[in-house]
Amino acid sequence: MAFPWSSIRGAALATGHIVEDMQLGIDLAIAGTAPLFCGDALVTSVFPEREAALLTQRTRWEHGHLGTIASQVPRMLAIAVAQRRGMLAAMALDLAVPPLSALAIALFTVIAAALLVAVLGGSGIPLVISAVAAVSFAVAVFGAWVRFARSVLSGRDWIAVPRYLLAKLPMYARLFTARQVEWVRTKRKVDSSD
Repeated sequence: MAFPWSSIRGAALATGHIVEDMQLGIDLAIAGTAPLFCGDALVTSVFPEREAALLTQRTRWEHGHLGTIASQVPRMLAIAVAQRRGMLAAMALDLAVPPLSALAIALFTVIAAALLVAVLGGSGIPLVISAVAAVSFAVAVFGAWVRFARSVLSGRDWIAVPRYLLAKLPMYARLFTARQVEWVRTKRKVDSSD
């Protein structure tokens, strides 16, 4: 990230927020300095090599993202409406989209519930609506993969997606039982150049 001094000098830094970069972007947008995408920028990162460290980081990111949706989207929308700021409303709606795996799990849960209602004699309309949502979701994800991710995820890798989603269930269950709310530094292999 890069900031002009005029924008960052009054910002709350080192807050210990679980997703500090996301919160900083929100705070700056509310203050009138929304983030801008720079397509020429190259961002690199060293990811954890151990499974436990990777799970810690994913849990922090996803719990933090979902918590930020709950706490900040209503706030951002209220400010956007009160101040008639369409760009802030658009940012809030973008932020409201949960991580892809959480969205997929939520969609499957809704379909299962709608199917149960229909099987038990209730209306089939929720099932139809959720099925249309599922097809739309699948088309969007497939289209994004075809356009942007075929070099990262092979066609055969799609077989592992259901197992990946099932492996995420305990992490999402902890949202309700032991939500991660504190920032925890993820252990990484130390680079020899450090």
